[in-house]
Amino acid sequence: MRSHTNMDKFGFIYESYSEKVWWYEVVELFRKFSLNALIVLLAPNEAAQAVIGCAIAVFFLVLVQTVRPYSNSTDNLLAFIAHLQLVLTLLCGILIQHDNPMIGVTTEPEPAKRLALSNLILTIVVIASHAAVFLFFFFSLIQEMFFSKESQNRLKRAKLRENAIKASTRAKQKIKNLRKKMHGGMIKMMTKNSNGMMAMKESWGDEDKKTSTSKSDDGKSAMLDMATTEEWL
Repeated sequence: MRSHTNMDKFGFIYESYSEKVWWYEVVELFRKFSLNALIVLLAPNEAAQAVIGCAIAVFFLVLVQTVRPYSNSTDNLLAFIAHLQLVLTLLCGILIQHDNPMIGVTTEPEPAKRLALSNLILTIVVIASHAAVFLFFFFSLIQEMFFSKESQNRLKRAKLRENAIKASTRAKQKIKNLRKKMHGGMIKMMTKNSNGMMAMKESWGDEDKKTSTSKSDDGKSAMLDMATTEEWL
């Protein structure tokens, strides 16, 4: 899990979590599945659906605040704010769905205006909470990209990878130069051997010529002796 190869391939899944709860991504996936898929099958088009969703959101809100799975404190705070905003949105949805105004009679005596004003306030609260979470996410993202431990670890891994590539390139260049030297030495040895063989062949040719010349001279002298002997006879 700590190796650079695994971090490069699968680090985006567990890198932001602390080592004790590296598995928390499974919990996060189950939360998304429960709030996006499972809740659709439970009491559709009824008020109980929103209530069940709010209960699930509260459970995971307490869990993320208790476990605090992220290694960066900013990520833990962002997760808490996002979960809290989800609970707030579901509560506002329940109030809007039931047409239950949260404003009393003393503030607005007419029921229709009281309900419209209540829905307007709830809508503003939901939009403002989304905007606040987005702004906090934006600034925390900048902080994490340039000042967090994860960014520093990524830079360290990039430097280590660059140094490994440079070392591999140098090793390949040394091997290539060594092969060139060995190839040049073999060519020189073959050239020397071929020159020596040529010299030996030339020396052997000279000796053969000398031998044939001496043999011809001996033959000529023998023929002269035979001719001289015949004249005396």
